[in-house]
Amino acid sequence: MTTYPFPLPEGLRQRLPPLSRDGNHYLDVRVAGKWDGILVINGAGMCIGIYIRRGVEEYPLPFAPGEIEDIRRASLWNRFLGSLPFDIWSAALLTIFVFSPISLILGRFILPFALLSIAACATAICFMYRYGGQVIIRLPAALCGVGQIVWGIVLLLRWLRSALGG
Repeated sequence: MTTYPFPLPEGLRQRLPPLSRDGNHYLDVRVAGKWDGILVINGAGMCIGIYIRRGVEEYPLPFAPGEIEDIRRASLWNRFLGSLPFDIWSAALLTIFVFSPISLILGRFILPFALLSIAACATAICFMYRYGGQVIIRLPAALCGVGQIVWGIVLLLRWLRSALGG
């Protein structure tokens, strides 16, 4: 477990990008050959937390400060993810249990909503398995998402059958 604040290693502190408007550095870090982010470093070179849900939070890191191999300015993708008011796991569950069923109901009358539901569920399932979350909920949520994908495909096949005059 990493306790905050902790100093950034001296060799990396010299390569910090310019300060942001709020007086902090927002960095992606490379640990064990993989880029990860976003660490927030104050003007004194101390890591004060991570940037998530539009704010700086102290979160236990799965690595020690000495294991940081490299730093770079935070990528556009990580800045986008950090600016979301919720994490990816919550967004995936919200998609499967709220937005997709509504899209399927609307898809019964307006076909593009069925396509939206299929794409949204498939994306949500991928994100659920790519990013961490509650393991107990993952399989039932994924099965619910697969059921909604099948329902969307059935709606598309019904539309195709009626469009072809069958």
